[in-house]
Amino acid sequence: MPTLSRFVAAAAAVNITNGTSPFPQEKGCGLFRRLRRKQGGGARHCLDYALHDRRSDWDNMATLIVFSGLPASGKSSIARALAQRTGAIWLRIDSIEQAIRDSGAVPGFLDDAGYRAAYAVAEDNLRLGHDVIGDSVNPWMLTRNAWRTVGMRAGARVVEVEAVCSDQDEHRRRVESRANEVPGLRMPDWEAVISRDYHAWNRDHVTVDTAKRDVAACVELILAAISASPSI
Repeated sequence: MPTLSRFVAAAAAVNITNGTSPFPQEKGCGLFRRLRRKQGGGARHCLDYALHDRRSDWDNMATLIVFSGLPASGKSSIARALAQRTGAIWLRIDSIEQAIRDSGAVPGFLDDAGYRAAYAVAEDNLRLGHDVIGDSVNPWMLTRNAWRTVGMRAGARVVEVEAVCSDQDEHRRRVESRANEVPGLRMPDWEAVISRDYHAWNRDHVTVDTAKRDVAACVELILAAISASPSI
């Protein structure tokens, strides 16, 4: 069973449902690879040793979680929370692209420069055994296939997640009221969001409707979906 599934199955055994793990990872160890026990005993104490004993079964496969979704669909909030929950490396395209703009190295339109930088960093970390979360609009099968190729080339498991907001009024409210977390980034307005060239998926993936769930519930849904299937 892959790394992520091991963690979710083990977490379920002790009813971890509050969005935080009782087993924070040790620095430099990657997602779920070396979990250390907080103070306490009972089921959590047993779980810690069970995870340790099984480590040889799932150390060899990293996981690449690839997000997609329109701006303000909630994907970055979920990706951040998932990274905090699991210790995975969070690669946010907005931050990468803005850093490239700020450098002045690429004048004008960036084209795919930010995505290419993220692919390279993701692959480097996956090859080291670190799990990675790719957070981007990821609007075309071209970019989705590129992310998937990175994961497969690195020998990682690839999990694809699409964030949607089925309530258009709520989606618009988010677009018009959200704070800019990336200094210098120009935020799209509602017209730019709904006119985005965003293509439908043509293969199985996890879909999370953020209009009906809070961030914590979305994280739980993703972890449950990963646990239920060896490959998504």
